[in-house]
Amino acid sequence: MRLLVALIAMLFVVACGKADRPEIEKIEIRQSGWQSQDVTIASTGLGNYHISEPYPEGQSGTFKMTHEQFVSFLSSLEPYRADAEPYTDESALRFIKYPCPPKVPRTTDAGAIYIRWRGPEYDMHFLMNFGCNSKHHAKRNSQLRRTFEQLPLPRH
Repeated sequence: MRLLVALIAMLFVVACGKADRPEIEKIEIRQSGWQSQDVTIASTGLGNYHISEPYPEGQSGTFKMTHEQFVSFLSSLEPYRADAEPYTDESALRFIKYPCPPKVPRTTDAGAIYIRWRGPEYDMHFLMNFGCNSKHHAKRNSQLRRTFEQLPLPRH
């Protein structure tokens, strides 16, 4: 009987863990500001990027991460995924039209980072507008910028 109870408890813990950490096949990230950087990373570790500079064509390329590096990068985004919402046409349009809450001090040229996590049964996205209450959110904004800078992209 104890064995049966232990097995049921273990299955419950494993099932709950799966719900909290769904399979992610791809991460899409866009950093905007004075230049934009679009990055897609597959769970296989293959990454693609496009940087808007040098103008007019920009610069595109690929990079490779090990599985451990992908998992580590995915884990570093976990605090932001906790605030993500399901991807829908409506939520995407809201991100585009109105990124700052009303009456929040804003800086118009601070840039933003958009993240989208995609998997077989998972599609969530998150937008951090660095201009929304930037003084209050300075530590959070700085941490996400450092996380993005971990990626093996050319630096100008």
